[in-house]
Amino acid sequence: LTFLDPPFNQNKEYAACFDDLPENEYWSKMREVCAQVFCRTSEGGAVYFMQREKNSEQVLRVLRETGWTLQNL
Repeated sequence: LTFLDPPFNQNKEYAACFDDLPENEYWSKMREVCAQVFCRTSEGGAVYFMQREKNSEQVLRVLRETGWTLQNL
């Protein structure tokens, strides 16, 4: 199981992260992270992706595009 709890791109101040990216750049980064996690996950493994409810559709799209199969929301 991989637990992803990325910054939500809400323009908050973090010491190690810029949290105000253009939306397409933010989701591109999330896609890259999900793809890398998928490649490193053993068969039968899972990802738990924390994100704001308003971003559900983008999260589902990114997960599907990177090989994940939805089992629970």
